[in-house]
Amino acid sequence: MEEKQAYDLSVIAENREHTFLLKTRTNTIVPLNIKAIMNLVRPPSGQRGPDVMECLKLIDVALGHGADPYAGECGLLPVFSGGFHYEVWVAAQVRMRKALSQPDYEGFEWGYITDDYVRNEVSSPVCTDKVIGLWGRVYRKGRKPFYHEVWLSEVKRSDSEKSSWARSPILMMQKVLRDQAHKFAYADVMGNLNTDEELAAYNEIPAPSSTIPPRNRRRVSSQEITYESCLERFRSRMEKVLGALPNEEESKTMFTQFAANTLLCSEEDVSSPEKYTAEMLAKLDEAIAELDKEVSNGTNHS
Repeated sequence: MEEKQAYDLSVIAENREHTFLLKTRTNTIVPLNIKAIMNLVRPPSGQRGPDVMECLKLIDVALGHGADPYAGECGLLPVFSGGFHYEVWVAAQVRMRKALSQPDYEGFEWGYITDDYVRNEVSSPVCTDKVIGLWGRVYRKGRKPFYHEVWLSEVKRSDSEKSSWARSPILMMQKVLRDQAHKFAYADVMGNLNTDEELAAYNEIPAPSSTIPPRNRRRVSSQEITYESCLERFRSRMEKVLGALPNEEESKTMFTQFAANTLLCSEEDVSSPEKYTAEMLAKLDEAIAELDKEVSNGTNHS
């Protein structure tokens, strides 16, 4: 199980120089503060560095998931899409640790897809030259196994003969499959954890002469957003990800976890509909829209 670290980000409001202590997986204590995070980021030419709120988001992810920014396990990526800002990214191993630490995790199996489109067990004798993809299943207690496939033509990063993809394509596909399958299987607890490659996939860098427009937001009146509408949209997204519609009790539990992660609060603070303010629901509405984009961009052949 993941070891939970207690921390209160609100102390930054009174003391911008407050230092949080991150305990890493190797029991190393790493100091984190706003100034240190700002010094980690090299802004693009002509652009600003990260602001306090963007640094706090990274500190929250680092403390919440035991991810060490100094070891390349998380960081801030400059993003131009929708107006210049910084997004938090995490390394694939952080997401794997998150999945493996869940109490309902029951394992993972995988196999080969050959050029005749046969799904082979990993123990089957297969000519590696004929492998064009891999399949995998993630098992969660009490749920239908989550099935996922990756295809070499879609995930191959480089055609260079000296690249790892040329030398070890199956090993590289295994890494992609393992990460993607566990991320989608546990979208309810880490749907907002993106790698730098995923963020870069929709990062549209404008021409130097262009004017960057203000960050676009969904034009939905706050009066239209209710707890019930957010919950229903969230259930719909989970049905796409899990391959089955969660029951009402499961949906509320998953939504509460999602809300707590998004709003940076405890699950008790969002445990019932009356605890949600209009501002909180508006933020959740935007977060679910981001989850929509993430699910749409994911390669999920079931």
